[in-house]
Amino acid sequence: ARRRTNDAKIDPALFHRSASSVPLTEDVITAYVSILRAEGRAGSSLHLCETVLRSFSRFTGGVLAKDSLSDWREQLLAEGFAIRTVNCRVSTVNALLEAMDCREFQVDRQLR
Repeated sequence: ARRRTNDAKIDPALFHRSASSVPLTEDVITAYVSILRAEGRAGSSLHLCETVLRSFSRFTGGVLAKDSLSDWREQLLAEGFAIRTVNCRVSTVNALLEAMDCREFQVDRQLR
């Protein structure tokens, strides 16, 4: 099941997306974590979310392209992460992309 962000959206002024890419900056990550905090998420959950998003941002060099998330998923698998862990991390990024209204950058299927 996909976790919703209660329709809370990240202010588009924080990022300037194009048809083929969107920046994934510290400001965007901070804004998203603030949304989760306002929803009452636990501190440990917020910390894990930040860690995952920063890791993904480093992987992309701070610029997310159409295949970035699927490429990162493949990289995590190549590094030996369990499928459940990979799916959880991808889900975290997908939720951020939902809050950014950047669904076209999401991965829509979980690994089995």
